Amino acid sequence: MATATTATAKTVSQPLQLSTSDSSAANGSTRRRAVKPSGKVTLTSLTENNLGTVKKIVSVVLNQRYSDKLYKEALDGSLEDINKLIYYNDIPVGAIICRTQPKAKGSKDETLEILALAILAPYRSLGLGTALLESAIEAAKTVEVPAAAATKTSPATAGRKKATKVQAYAQEGNEEAKRFYTEKGGFSEVELKQGYYSNQQPSGAWVLEKSLV
Repeated sequence: MATATTATAKTVSQPLQLSTSDSSAANGSTRRRAVKPSGKVTLTSLTENNLGTVKKIVSVVLNQRYSDKLYKEALDGSLEDINKLIYYNDIPVGAIICRTQPKAKGSKDETLEILALAILAPYRSLGLGTALLESAIEAAKTVEVPAAAATKTSPATAGRKKATKVQAYAQEGNEEAKRFYTEKGGFSEVELKQGYYSNQQPSGAWVLEKSLV
């Protein structure tokens, strides 16, 4: 379990206290124990200066090219406490990119949609993905951000309401990603959405959801 302190806007968080699970067979049975990673782990908001690093990490890990429009939207000020780059010993090793969905007609849910959650392979199993996920969810469900017009010093922000549901995707056949969301994140499978990935095979994606209320 990762215990993450939410970073304030455009700042680096205090070092996070993380733990991972390890198995030991002491007397013929498997026992779980917490193992703390030895490195310093921090989160920082996305900016124009680190967006290139985020793009590289997402491309390498997910083998997926997202549009420039998506990355530009990820910099919206109302999402800066949600969209994060994670550092391990001052090395950028992962990122999360989310957006808010307009409320569907007849629905009461305000939905946070996770578009990309990526950790470089050598840094997995350290609780870093969980730290990003928990940080984003905690901010989304507890903080409401009003829309704001552009000023001379700040761009306009879209604003957001407190999320009541979070949605994520796992490519069909990527059982590791699906287990991460269902076993570690508490998500439930909703449906297999065919054709979600336009430039990958298989093109289907499992839609996973978790209630935040």
